[in-house]
Amino acid sequence: MAEPNMPSQEEILKLKTFCQKITYTPRPLDAQPCKRQGASVWCEDWEIIEILKYLFHGKETYYGDPEPRRLKHNLFFKKENIEALAEAMIAEYKTADAIIAALEKRRGA
Repeated sequence: MAEPNMPSQEEILKLKTFCQKITYTPRPLDAQPCKRQGASVWCEDWEIIEILKYLFHGKETYYGDPEPRRLKHNLFFKKENIEALAEAMIAEYKTADAIIAALEKRRGA
């Protein structure tokens, strides 16, 4: 990434494009790691989408955004967990291309 936690405009576009791909073509819940407790559901695609949103919005904007309806009152969703995962990916992979490749691998793409 261009600076720590500050992707370039080109990298932001790549992250947003990949996020849209997942949003428009999600895997069925039974075809990905998923956990449920009561009304709360958490799946790998949702985690990846949230990581990508953190990466292309940045910490301040991500924390200021309201949760999507599917994640409100969800026992499994914590923005702090997404931050930790995203920051670990930045530290390990450094670039949008490498992060996307790692996330595609998680999805089996």
